[in-house]
Amino acid sequence: MKKRIPAILLILAMLLALSACGEQPPRVFEVRFEMNGGTLVEGALLQRVEEGQAAEAPAVERPGYVFDGWSESFDAVSENMVVLAKWTPAPEPDPEPAVYEVRFELNGGEFVSGKLLQQVEAGQAAEAPAVRREGYSLDGWSEDFDSVTGNMVAVALWSRLYHVVFDLNGGELLSGEAEQWIAKGAMPDAPEVSRRNHAFDGWTPELSPAESDAVYTALWSAVRLNSVEVFDKIAPAVGEITVCEANEDNYWLGSGFFIDGEGRFVTNYHVIDGCVSGEVTMQDGSTHEILGVLAYDTALDLAILQIDVSGNAWLSVSAESVDTGETIYALGSSEGLTSTFSTGIVSAASRDFEGVRYIQITAPISEGNSGGPLVNAFGEVVGINTMGYLEGQNLNFAVDARELDKLRESELMTLEEVCSLVYPGGFSSEAGFYSYADAAEEEPNNTLLLADPLDNGMLIAGEVSDVDDLDWFRFELDGPCDVTFEVVPAYTEDADYLLCGVLCLTDDGTDIVDVLMPCDDGEYVSQAATVHFDEGGMYFLLICLEDDYPFDEPAYYIAAAEW
Repeated sequence: MKKRIPAILLILAMLLALSACGEQPPRVFEVRFEMNGGTLVEGALLQRVEEGQAAEAPAVERPGYVFDGWSESFDAVSENMVVLAKWTPAPEPDPEPAVYEVRFELNGGEFVSGKLLQQVEAGQAAEAPAVRREGYSLDGWSEDFDSVTGNMVAVALWSRLYHVVFDLNGGELLSGEAEQWIAKGAMPDAPEVSRRNHAFDGWTPELSPAESDAVYTALWSAVRLNSVEVFDKIAPAVGEITVCEANEDNYWLGSGFFIDGEGRFVTNYHVIDGCVSGEVTMQDGSTHEILGVLAYDTALDLAILQIDVSGNAWLSVSAESVDTGETIYALGSSEGLTSTFSTGIVSAASRDFEGVRYIQITAPISEGNSGGPLVNAFGEVVGINTMGYLEGQNLNFAVDARELDKLRESELMTLEEVCSLVYPGGFSSEAGFYSYADAAEEEPNNTLLLADPLDNGMLIAGEVSDVDDLDWFRFELDGPCDVTFEVVPAYTEDADYLLCGVLCLTDDGTDIVDVLMPCDDGEYVSQAATVHFDEGGMYFLLICLEDDYPFDEPAYYIAAAEW
């Protein structure tokens, strides 16, 4: 007989068979995070994690402690677990460093820079301020503040210094200091000095350790040059001036010299009178434009020009006056002959003409020398060559160089601007020529009865317009005497056509007493004569032109009579 199996058992068996044939579901474990006195910042403290997976640690914190990790590893969970946070007490913080006050007292000194009151941490250094005190040196401070350990006051410590001055006595400082402050007992440090044309002989008094304030004066001895050395020294600083008038018809030559290395150039004013442009030619052949006039004085007949050059050779002006009999040298463009060098002596150390000091010399100078330097045996400028007397031998004159001190430099003016100031109505050669005279003829004076007066020593300017024009001048003598006459034409070529005669009154009219003859002394040409008069009375000077006068323009002249 067959045995019957219950249906429930059959069903269970079938389920077990099916389960054995498929995948088993993963197991899930519980991971609990205990903060162990800490607090949760973020994340979950209880987590369900599949077998083999990692739990995610929450963020925790605990005041006064440092987090050191967890008590268990939960990178691959295989069971239920409790994980405790681990803590280590945090180290005590370093105490705040002490801060001290450091005060710096100047003790009579003067604050320059830095801080006089400073807050400094313990063990650190204060920073000394910069201080000074006239006549003293800083020796240091009363306290050591390299490592401050408490509040302190540091007082400046001073040593007395002595004031030492080196008087260069006309010399030039090359190196070192001419004014020094040195400690007691210290030796002054003498500067290096030089002086043009002089040898350095030492200091007076002799240098010694400082015991008080002191002044040491340089001693110099002049170095006298021979004539060749004088020329070699001054020639590079002397130039030939070429200037022209506004119409560019008339060019004039003169000379001059530099007085510094920045192009300041001295000459006679009459060299540039009435001119609007020009240039300077140097010994080496280089030419430089005249930029303008820095100073001028028509009465002194001096001008300082600015030349378009720098770094040029220059001459020093002597601080000493010349002596009669002293050897002197002149350099210039005599009659256009560049760098003409001559020598002579001082025949009179000082001549005064209308308030201007002149030096009378025997050194030959000619037209073109005007404005050139007159130098002594040391190559120093003592005068500016200016003029000469036609009568006599070697009667030449230079404006005393000390007259340059009377010039006052102002803003640079062009030659044309100066010309406009001197000649507001416009310049012509004749206008400039007239400026040298004391008076001008007054027309009509073409008959004896209309003759203009000619006073003793007067310079009178005039013009003969053509061969029919006669200029009569009258003068009266008190008694017998000699009278020197001179008529100087504005243009040299007119000298050959001027007729100049001295006449007297007779019962029949007039009679010729004498005639002026052509004269050329190398400076300029003229008609001149010295006439003896046996008795006083009224006499006349007549100026006219020869019939073959070839020029269309008038003949301009200056006439003079002296008795």
